[in-house]
Amino acid sequence: MLTEQHKLSIKIIMKITITDPDYEVSIESTEGDVNITQATEMVRAALVGVGFHPDSVAAHIPSEEELDDIIADILNSL
Repeated sequence: MLTEQHKLSIKIIMKITITDPDYEVSIESTEGDVNITQATEMVRAALVGVGFHPDSVAAHIPSEEELDDIIADILNSL
């Protein structure tokens, strides 16, 4: 049985790299335990970094806040 002093400490770092013929973008988390929202934001930032327009990225991969706005607009239109 492991005592408190002997327990393993695992830190998960996420690194996302996007490469095309002209650019390479790498984004690495500075924190451990990246959640899905943070991972999505990392992917969005990497796509903008290789040249995709921010509006295109937002249209195809909306943030949590943008999804809330989309849902609110739909509900308000009913």
